[in-house]
Amino acid sequence: MTHQLLRTGLALCAVLAVSSFGLTKHAVVLVMDGARYTETMGDPSHANVPKIAALASQGVVLSAFVTARTGSVAESWTETCPGHARITTGTYQNIANDGTVLPTQPSMFQQYRQQQARPASSGWVICSKDKLFILANTSASAWNGQYQPSMNCGVNGNGSGGYREDNLTHDIVKQRLVADRPALLLINYKGPDAMGHANNWSGYLAAIRQVDGYAEDLWNTIQADDSLKNTTALFIVNDHGRHAADFTSHGDNCVGCRSVMCVALGPDIKTDVTSATTREQIDLAPTIASMMGFSMPTSAGEVMSEIFKPTSIAHHGADGAWRPSLVATWSASSSRSLVLNNLPGDAVIDILTVSGAHLARLTGGQSTVSWAAPLATQRVICTVRSMSEPRLQVLIPTN
Repeated sequence: MTHQLLRTGLALCAVLAVSSFGLTKHAVVLVMDGARYTETMGDPSHANVPKIAALASQGVVLSAFVTARTGSVAESWTETCPGHARITTGTYQNIANDGTVLPTQPSMFQQYRQQQARPASSGWVICSKDKLFILANTSASAWNGQYQPSMNCGVNGNGSGGYREDNLTHDIVKQRLVADRPALLLINYKGPDAMGHANNWSGYLAAIRQVDGYAEDLWNTIQADDSLKNTTALFIVNDHGRHAADFTSHGDNCVGCRSVMCVALGPDIKTDVTSATTREQIDLAPTIASMMGFSMPTSAGEVMSEIFKPTSIAHHGADGAWRPSLVATWSASSSRSLVLNNLPGDAVIDILTVSGAHLARLTGGQSTVSWAAPLATQRVICTVRSMSEPRLQVLIPTN
């Protein structure tokens, strides 16, 4: 029975993720193209990114974020198109860097539109680099030309005409953000990468500071909109870094190319936290999907559950609405107790590790049930069954 519970739970986990969060309705991914970690959040003074550092105090800094894990097939694929495609598809993408080849798997935009039956305006890809128009589509036969997001890339907006200036991209971003309030938005600012390739050190640093200002302005725009301000998550990332010994280029597995920034903030994300857990770009799409209640079945990434606030579980009512039903929190004490509140009286609670090992079975009969987790436990699947409520399955992160 344990294995059957696990199989069912893993199949449902991504779909039911909306029931464990419920506040995030919009996710924005801001990509600062081609900035090394040592010039962004890896510099303790944050000299070039003071505004992003200030935003980070409202969220989580992932200090061990990389383009791809050490030893992975993708660790040397540190270029613009492969990096952006990893972010949007949650898969390693060894595609050409000139915009002539589509990603081989569907994107989070396509999965979201298909599963939620949403229009093209629910997703936007807005990029200074024209070649990144490829992010709106895939070569996968079942998905090619289907469920594409809206797109505005390059000088002509349609993926042609060359690279446009970042200030023009930023203006378009703000227009579409307020007009459409998209569920998913990816932005590319080219400045740092362009100045690096031009061997312009002062211009490279100035471009980082310019995008730093765009990040603050973007967040202020979100906070000024009543429909966005308490429902939007923002991820500030890089697609790749630059060679540790030569800032003018990139494209191998050196630490300068692979170590990149990732700052996350939003209503379901912890505040003022630094996580040293190693994460990679393919983890972004499934994490966003988990917060927003859709799945990424083609993704090879993991949900970055350590960035989430303590989890609220909900149940699906007869009228089709999700309602708070159970509240799961981890105490800060060394016992790491899991507390489930407002349980139905006939509840049966099974707790399993994500690898399928059965840890405990608890029964209801009281409104609150506690379980002292082993110190080595990092994540669990908690299944609640009762006659009065449907079975629930939620991945609960520890503090």
